[in-house]
Amino acid sequence: PTPLIEHPYKAKSSGSLPKANIQRFHLKRDFYNQLSKFALGHKSTIYHLLICALTLYFARITQKDHIVIGTPSLNRSGAKFKEVLGMFISLSPLSLKIDLEKNSIELLKLCAINLRDTYRHQRFPLNLISKRLELIKNGRNTLFDLVVSFEKQEYSTPYGGATISAQQQFSGVARYPLAVTICEFHDDEDVEIILEGSETAFSQQDLQFLSNRFCYILEQITSFPETPLRQIDLIPKTE
Repeated sequence: PTPLIEHPYKAKSSGSLPKANIQRFHLKRDFYNQLSKFALGHKSTIYHLLICALTLYFARITQKDHIVIGTPSLNRSGAKFKEVLGMFISLSPLSLKIDLEKNSIELLKLCAINLRDTYRHQRFPLNLISKRLELIKNGRNTLFDLVVSFEKQEYSTPYGGATISAQQQFSGVARYPLAVTICEFHDDEDVEIILEGSETAFSQQDLQFLSNRFCYILEQITSFPETPLRQIDLIPKTE
């Protein structure tokens, strides 16, 4: 597919990679639990639902019916690899063809099916996919402009009377136009979401708008699950 995200701004840095603007926000735990319950009721997960909200947003604003998203996975097959120290993470392309006449439930099911198929090939090297598609020859340096990472960890272990809190940190360099990281690090606390946008694609204000719209779309697709995707509101009335 053609690039998803435009680059209307000039890079302020002179390095090989542009700097990243970072926007942090939270989903309230009660709301997050409602989203999880909704997804589970449709044989999906909260990760599928979050991807659907982003997919719907970019499909509508770019008027594209084919969205490709980078999805990280641990890439550890079997007990042997799970006990080995080191990084085995792979990045796989999730391909979604969007029909705006369908509703949120149908998009959710499509995402679940396609992501399951993607995981079956998670060990296939991304550089070979890029080579076979001749991305560089066609003026592309990456297969996808959007990466969505879901990180569920448990950091609630107490040390005496001290409590533990965890926060994801970033390098400040943008490897992709937009990376979205969902951090569920405590079972009873709000869930942090971080938008990491390239300075050439998103200003800080753009990311703030995107964070508000993301939360609003989640409310819309779960409140009106049978409404055609074309009719879902994308922008909060407060904006």
